Amino acid sequence: MDAYFPLDYRQHHEDFQAATVRDEIGRCVVAVVDLTLERPSCYYELGMVQGVGLSTILVAEIGTQIHQTASRKSVAFYRSHEELLANLIQLLRPHSRA
Repeated sequence: MDAYFPLDYRQHHEDFQAATVRDEIGRCVVAVVDLTLERPSCYYELGMVQGVGLSTILVAEIGTQIHQTASRKSVAFYRSHEELLANLIQLLRPHSRA
C-alpha cells in the first residue's frame, strides 16, 4: 500500500471540492483518521468515508476527547509517534492483503 495525504497534492488554501474528496476516497482501500486535534473537518471527512462504506482506522493521542463517531470504542490511542507507528503497522496489516 501507498500512503496518500491530500495536501501533498493540492494547496491547503484551495477551495473544498466534495467531488474531489469523493474521487480520492474512491481510490482508497482504508482511511486512517487521526482525531487528535478534534478538528471539525476531520469528523466531516470521517463521515464521508464511513458514508461510502470504506474501512477506517481511527487513532488519537491519549487524552483526546472523541466526538460523534460510530466507532468510538475502536479508536487506537497512542502516547508517542513511535507508539502510533507500532499501532498502524498492526492495524494496517489485514488491509495490505486486500
